[in-house]
Amino acid sequence: ISSGSIFGIEENRFVYRNVLVGSRVVARFRIANRSNVPADVSFEVCAVGTVSPNQPNGRSSSRSSQSTSCDSFEVIPDKAQIEPHSSSYANVTFCPTSMQLYTATFNVYVDNKLSPSTIVTSGRGSTSSSTKRSSNPPVLTFELYGEGNLPQISVLQPKLRNRAGQTMCVFKRIQVGKISSQTLSLQNNGLLNSRVPGNDELSIAKQSYLIGLLLKPKHQFNLTISYKPNKRNIKNYGQIQLIVVNNEYEDTLIELIGESLNDEVCIENVPQLDNDKYLCIQNALKRIVSVSKLTLDDMDCDPNQDEIQTTSALQHNHLDFGDCGPNETITRTITITHCGKVKETEPTSFRFSWPTNNPILQFRPSEGHLHVNQSRRIEVTFKPSGSPITLKSQCIKCNLHRIVVPVPEGCTKAVDWDDTKQVIRWVDVPGDKTNGPDSSNRSIPTTTTTTTTGTVNSLKPTNHIQTVIISSDNLQERNIHMNCNYGSSNEIICRKQKLIEIEPEPHYEEVFDQSDPKSIELFISAIADFVQFRCDPNRIDFKETNIFEKRIYRFELFNQGLITLHFKWSIHMISSMTENESNKNTNINECRSTDENQNEHWDKSLIPFKVYPIEGCILPGRSQFIEVTFSPLLLGEFEAQLTSKIDNLAQQSSTTNRNRPILTAPIITITGKSEHSILHFDLCDSDYISSGRRNPELPGPNGTPFGSIVYFDICVLVA
Repeated sequence: ISSGSIFGIEENRFVYRNVLVGSRVVARFRIANRSNVPADVSFEVCAVGTVSPNQPNGRSSSRSSQSTSCDSFEVIPDKAQIEPHSSSYANVTFCPTSMQLYTATFNVYVDNKLSPSTIVTSGRGSTSSSTKRSSNPPVLTFELYGEGNLPQISVLQPKLRNRAGQTMCVFKRIQVGKISSQTLSLQNNGLLNSRVPGNDELSIAKQSYLIGLLLKPKHQFNLTISYKPNKRNIKNYGQIQLIVVNNEYEDTLIELIGESLNDEVCIENVPQLDNDKYLCIQNALKRIVSVSKLTLDDMDCDPNQDEIQTTSALQHNHLDFGDCGPNETITRTITITHCGKVKETEPTSFRFSWPTNNPILQFRPSEGHLHVNQSRRIEVTFKPSGSPITLKSQCIKCNLHRIVVPVPEGCTKAVDWDDTKQVIRWVDVPGDKTNGPDSSNRSIPTTTTTTTTGTVNSLKPTNHIQTVIISSDNLQERNIHMNCNYGSSNEIICRKQKLIEIEPEPHYEEVFDQSDPKSIELFISAIADFVQFRCDPNRIDFKETNIFEKRIYRFELFNQGLITLHFKWSIHMISSMTENESNKNTNINECRSTDENQNEHWDKSLIPFKVYPIEGCILPGRSQFIEVTFSPLLLGEFEAQLTSKIDNLAQQSSTTNRNRPILTAPIITITGKSEHSILHFDLCDSDYISSGRRNPELPGPNGTPFGSIVYFDICVLVA
């Protein structure tokens, strides 16, 4: 048997597996003659439910809609003579012509007068008690089953598609000489091995590469596509054509688009938001913004949609903070780079300055010098300051001015500076009197390092004030002699205050013979908002449950807002009443504990309620099913509270601009009552079924699926 085909004994069916459309798969069936006389046999393939049209006893010759299935099967030879105690082979060929199911029946007839028990095959067939073929059904019959398949390839990444449905691989704008890479992920969705043809030749004239690969069913393969521009200010286009062998309909084109920059100073290493989170936020914004159906249709039919998608994908200077709460702060880091010589003139240094009057966005450093071929990391902080706000591609400009910074004497390059560089100075505390005998700071222990020049190298300030010992002795002569109340003659004790100042900006000269470049543009998107959610149940009442069994209640927690919902559940036991207390008609309210944290009085393993998941996060527009389980181990009635903790909930004093209701964290009351069955066995699990001791011919039980096996073994036999 080829192509991994199988024969199902119980189904009495032979299955051709994973057959390519247009290919031929041959299955060989061994037919044995176990009698003492030769047997003349004939083989036939006919439609399901029909027999040979050559039979004169009323057999139907109509094949109607199943003729195509029969035509796809062929048996060779159609007749054979099998010697006594010998065997012969019948080859059945399956050749599908399209992607569909094919079924037929394979029959074996005995033409001479032989016992039907003489024909034996590896398959499971039926026999007849008659001796003549003209009046007998086939001595062996089983079903042939096959399906035509074609190899299929799908592109998982990149996910960008144009209006025609073609995959678009768009690279961010980069400088000449830099490399940008993306992953091309392919998956075989079919049942056959997919092969992409190729060779190792490289055509320099056409700038095309030919590669080949073999992809097994349901497997993935990742390719890295790199873009490295060699000219400035140019847009490059290319294509990747995926040709699948034996499937002319599966040819795929992938558009490649890249663009190079021509800026003296550019923005690089902008962090990208997770694609799944980005899509969730965009969909949530579309739901909240009131857009008519006509407008949505117009947006879908916009002829410039492909151009808009391409422009957005090429954008290298878009910083998306994602989502956060109004009282949270997010910081991201980008890089600005001096790209060196771009024009014919010699490159110069630049003085950059980010805006400092924006209350929501902060840049650090906000000012500084950027020399030739130098990069500087900029921290961008999004701080909503307690109010909901949405930024969508807000443009922030960084001004650039050409300057010339002189190189200090003895140095090889100009001094680097920005407003984050600090200078620490230690000054005397005004009005300090620590040299008298009544000084209160004389006994303060200090750790100092002194030099012969009297400068302090190591200090440990406390509240910006430090008692410092400045000594003029040598480092090897560090013994301090406290011979009098005023200290030794080799030391002076005084109090110092730590002052932190911004390092003064080095002197520079502005360049007037060259125009300043255009400002750097950084587009920023961010969302700060309060959480909005939907949680329907406020009370869960479990039915009476046997001990050692469990019931599960599931409810949905849906995120209706614009930001990610972070939740955490906790169960607090309110009361419990044992079976004895229940018989005494004790009110359950009288059993409530006055202690707020009654869980401390409970063994955690005996708490009958559990929740899963305990904590997690839900992206905007998505939901999470919460499962509450009641699995009592004790008899009684139980009540608890399922309390949630959800971050970024709006407070009563909060001001929102979306006219939404103020929500509180859900608190769900849970009740349950446990009971026990009349007869309970606390036994080990029996291996009566798993070990194969049960008779497989016996009918299966028709009871609850949660039932267990109770096995009785005879220990003593009394007469």
